[in-house]
Amino acid sequence: MGFVVITGEVGIGKTTVLHALLEELDPTVVKTVHLSDPGSTTQDLFYLIKQSLSLPVENISKGEILWALNDFLKGTLPKDERVLLIVDEAQRLSADMLEEIRLLSNIEIPDKRLFQIFLVGQQELNVKLKAPELRQLRQRIEIKYHLRPFNDLKDTQGYILHRLQVAGLRPRPYRGQQLFSPGAVKTIHKFSKGYPRLINIICENALVTAYAKEASIITTQIINEVVRDMEASYETGHKRTPRQLAWIGILMMLLAVLIYGVYKKPGILETYFQPEIQPETAVSQSHFSLKEAPPEMPLAERDLEDVVASKSEDTMNESHEEVFFGFNSFRIQPRAADALKMVAAAIQRFPEAQILIDGHSDNVGDPQANLVMSERRAEAVKRWLIDHTGVEASRFIVKGWGPARPKFSNNSPEGRRKNRRVDITLRGHNRNDNTVSIEAVPGDPRDSRHANNVNNF
Repeated sequence: MGFVVITGEVGIGKTTVLHALLEELDPTVVKTVHLSDPGSTTQDLFYLIKQSLSLPVENISKGEILWALNDFLKGTLPKDERVLLIVDEAQRLSADMLEEIRLLSNIEIPDKRLFQIFLVGQQELNVKLKAPELRQLRQRIEIKYHLRPFNDLKDTQGYILHRLQVAGLRPRPYRGQQLFSPGAVKTIHKFSKGYPRLINIICENALVTAYAKEASIITTQIINEVVRDMEASYETGHKRTPRQLAWIGILMMLLAVLIYGVYKKPGILETYFQPEIQPETAVSQSHFSLKEAPPEMPLAERDLEDVVASKSEDTMNESHEEVFFGFNSFRIQPRAADALKMVAAAIQRFPEAQILIDGHSDNVGDPQANLVMSERRAEAVKRWLIDHTGVEASRFIVKGWGPARPKFSNNSPEGRRKNRRVDITLRGHNRNDNTVSIEAVPGDPRDSRHANNVNNF
């Protein structure tokens, strides 16, 4: 048999076909030389053949390697062995290197060819083989096949189902439906154009996205989201339409006119854009707010720093903050650091305030496991605050509630995400009579619970 040429576009599965072939071959009958990167020069090619066959050659000259290769091939004849040379990425080979490979096929005996050669590459290999100087190589090609993508939607669906079954999915509908909905498969086929590698990438990303969303069926919406993310990751610029370019030109002209006007009349901007001075009536720096005794006079009549410095430290009303956690995790996430720093600052400013830390969870899974997870989340927040404030552990009242006190509905992924939280509440003592002020922030859902437990503090 002469040459075998297999071509196909990127991602069609050429290397996968080769690996399947190599697994089927008997190594006692066929000795394989698989060159996945044939190199850029003739010397590189012969060196790779020498190394793959362990030819007893010290130098890497072409003549010595060919002589040793000839002895090696003819020495395998009594054993009825063959040598299969597979050259992957063959479209990278120059015309001279392809001619050298053709000459290797001349090593034969009268009634038997000892060297079988496979050339595997992309579509450019077909173009290269049409060159006039390679007409001798073309005459030796006995089998030539071009791999094509899946044209039929059923082929794509069957391919996805096969890979899922190989991965361990039971061959039955998932909860009455296929794991990938028909609309999702149709979208995958449309975007991938039937190329297996793209199908694999889309499906793998869709499975990860469905897991993150806690979805049991991969829908068209999930596939569209994955496809948008994939397309966005490869965007290097945005091609503007003529209409957009026209608007950009108009804006540039207006900007030029504005700059010219400012140059001629420097005070024109102050005339139109001078800010209106209004009395300062409120200060809000964070969701975590400490509501203290009111100042002696309106904020509009005093400087902000003087007001803060003169606020009464005898009383402190209840203040509240929330910290959210990941699924099945009690690790404090980086985005919670700002909220916890505000809490730590308040704890240090009011050394007699008691700190209530309540852990919560969603209702997914075993209730006892959720209770333990909520306790661990509360303890993690407590440990963070102790490490960053140095306050005594006795100031903390920590409890895990599990899924018993949901703040949001557990029927949606968003609601379950918000229920995986820790509530932090600060309550201040009145220094004059050593009683507890329970004037809570309006709308706080924990008011009634803490009011019932006031005697504990």
